Amino acid sequence: MEPDDRHAPPGVPPLRGGRAELHPVTQADYDFLYRLEVGDPRSILWRHSGRTPRPEDFAASLWNGVVASFVITDLTTATRCGVVTFYDERPAAGIIYVAAMVGFETRGTIVGPEAIRLAIDHAFAAWPIRMIVVETIEPNLKQFESSLASVLRYEGRITDAEFAAGRYWDKIFCTIRRSAWAKYRSSSGRHAAGLHASLSEACGLDDITSHRDQRLLDDLQLDSLAIFEVVVAIEEELDVAVPDELVASWETVDDVLHYIEQGAAGR
Repeated sequence: MEPDDRHAPPGVPPLRGGRAELHPVTQADYDFLYRLEVGDPRSILWRHSGRTPRPEDFAASLWNGVVASFVITDLTTATRCGVVTFYDERPAAGIIYVAAMVGFETRGTIVGPEAIRLAIDHAFAAWPIRMIVVETIEPNLKQFESSLASVLRYEGRITDAEFAAGRYWDKIFCTIRRSAWAKYRSSSGRHAAGLHASLSEACGLDDITSHRDQRLLDDLQLDSLAIFEVVVAIEEELDVAVPDELVASWETVDDVLHYIEQGAAGR
């Protein structure tokens, strides 16, 4: 089944990647978004903090200060799985805020990171902004922590600012600056002259081939965005589509290199 393009208003084409597609939110998405934001196991850590707003109040809340909001579709299953929203634009300062949420079943795949990348590409192309602000509590930032140095710029925190899931959390502020994003996108689009060089950069290593026994999560502490960059580098260089289930099975650097060596041998 093909993704349903009827959600997109005329003149606003979906933003499409290899595994994710974004279409502008319409009324047809309201029931899905209610289930996502209220019924997801981690929704207690998101904006409603365990509350169940009335459907009419929820619909109104979707547009408070919002500039653009996109539903994420997983192209491998043709199902909606998340949302990315830009809000609180401050034109004089060249700033806009972004929030994103993906469903429980999609976490751990590279659909979410690709969708966020598509959304940020769109924001910098569509609006004359200098930076995008990420404002979130600690547990919601963890999946992106390993990319702070290359993508996000840490700006500060307010201690014990939000209560969720039985405790107080610090509120974290980070920015994605136009110049840093342009540099990141330029490097992520580069074919490896070696592929090993691109993977070494994505993993934060001098030479990936010297770290075959390192575990991707426990030792290198790669998050979903870093793993996404590894997959993109492989797919661009070898002209293949790496299945999500295979990516999920990778535990060590050697698993990744074994796949690369098999792919290169078959070219």
